[in-house]
Amino acid sequence: MTQLDLLTAVVEPATIVERMAAFFRERPGQPVDMHVLDQRFGCGGWRTRVSDLRRAPYCMAIENRWWEERRADGTKYRVSVYTYRPAGERAA
Repeated sequence: MTQLDLLTAVVEPATIVERMAAFFRERPGQPVDMHVLDQRFGCGGWRTRVSDLRRAPYCMAIENRWWEERRADGTKYRVSVYTYRPAGERAA
């Protein structure tokens, strides 16, 4: 292992929840589609991690908004987005 590999291993968050916390902190106020979270953090498991981020030690304010839309063929589907709201920031 090179020195760069060691440095990267120390700097990069080790757990999924740590990586997810960094991901949201890089995008304050930006809605993130559930499909992005699904692809980046694994099918289904990311929902539990978002819940973990809302509790100590992270205590991150992550809101979820969802709504239903219709496809051209008339079938419904759910759109769900998650937005990190740092302290003092209000939803529009």
